[in-house]
Amino acid sequence: MVTQNLERLSVASAAPVGKSSAAKLHVLIADDDAEMRSLLALALTHAGYNVMECRDGEELSLCLRESSTSQAERVDLVISDVRMPGLTGLGVLKIHGAKPRCPPIILMTAFGDKLTRLEAERMGAVAFFDKPFCLDDLIAKVRTLAPP
Repeated sequence: MVTQNLERLSVASAAPVGKSSAAKLHVLIADDDAEMRSLLALALTHAGYNVMECRDGEELSLCLRESSTSQAERVDLVISDVRMPGLTGLGVLKIHGAKPRCPPIILMTAFGDKLTRLEAERMGAVAFFDKPFCLDDLIAKVRTLAPP
């Protein structure tokens, strides 16, 4: 399914839609599945966003710490998997979610349940997607939080 979506996006258009690269908002994607990261990065780039990728929660946490300094590249929105080796998406949300300069965080998982969703919402996640999900729904949510 991911491969089919990736192929569909690859041939849809050669150039991303949106503002010039200097004005694009920055979305940070964290997922230990390289294929999922690539699919999301392609879809969001196509939608007009600059995309940065992290392989796990530790890398995501580091990027968020660096983003909170004035000299680092800003992050406008985070999309993170819940289950990753080491620091989970919920762990990142717990560490960074309450900080004043933390961007909105969307969580996604293939292993969701009601308790995980409720905990994510309680900790400040702005959205929660169960995999597999419709890319158009994710892009629509991203646009409401960070218009390109």
